[in-house]
Amino acid sequence: MRLGLRWRDIDFENECLYVRQTLTHDGKGFKEGAKSKTGNRFTLSTLKQHRKQIAAKKLRLGVASYKDNDLDVCSSNGKPINPRNLLRSFYNLIEKSKLPKIRFHDLRHTHASLMLQQGENIKLISERLGHSSVKITLDTYLHILPNMQQEASNRLADKLFNG
Repeated sequence: MRLGLRWRDIDFENECLYVRQTLTHDGKGFKEGAKSKTGNRFTLSTLKQHRKQIAAKKLRLGVASYKDNDLDVCSSNGKPINPRNLLRSFYNLIEKSKLPKIRFHDLRHTHASLMLQQGENIKLISERLGHSSVKITLDTYLHILPNMQQEASNRLADKLFNG
């Protein structure tokens, strides 16, 4: 979760993001720095669109009602979101959608698994996940690779004998 990211930490012009602080687990304060040195992994176009939505909220509420902490993810009035409240909202959305219950962290694993199955470069996936080395990514997602080996063999055979 990126609950401590501030707009001033995003350089849209150079397409770079700096994780300079994170929200504490209790949601009551901030810690300097990222979880790891490779904490930059967000899509800037999505952030630009989100920033416009936040600006519209600020205008609707006005300076007196909106507590501007310069946060990317915040409550409707600009205050930091308590991580437990975010999880509660996540689980409510799953329940309303009648989807199987998963942990929030499972979204990360789904993202990585889908990228591997699409044949994305392991180094790229490792960077997106914020892993300090490709070894961590391979150790975590090695169980997905056997199926990929069979699929790659099938594609090669198809090219050689049918194409």
